[in-house]
Amino acid sequence: MAAGLLVLPASAGPAIELFALVQGQWRQLMQLIPAGAGFVPLSRPAALDYAAVEAAARMAGIEMTAARFGDLRALEAGAVSVFAEAAGGSG
Repeated sequence: MAAGLLVLPASAGPAIELFALVQGQWRQLMQLIPAGAGFVPLSRPAALDYAAVEAAARMAGIEMTAARFGDLRALEAGAVSVFAEAAGGSG
């Protein structure tokens, strides 16, 4: 498998649909980065808000199963890794 490639089962379509629906539902990681004589705040998405995910799934008529939640968490982990890399840090 190539680095950075996420492989999901063919049945992951509803999890991908749900992931797209909840893109505004991220909990943020706040950090203070030293800059000169002070600090600069840095915020990046850290994890999905699972209560919001559950509500979105229910309203969209997507059944939340353990397997689907696992697929969603795999997508979330991939996104968090990309966000961390873009911020110059690690997951």
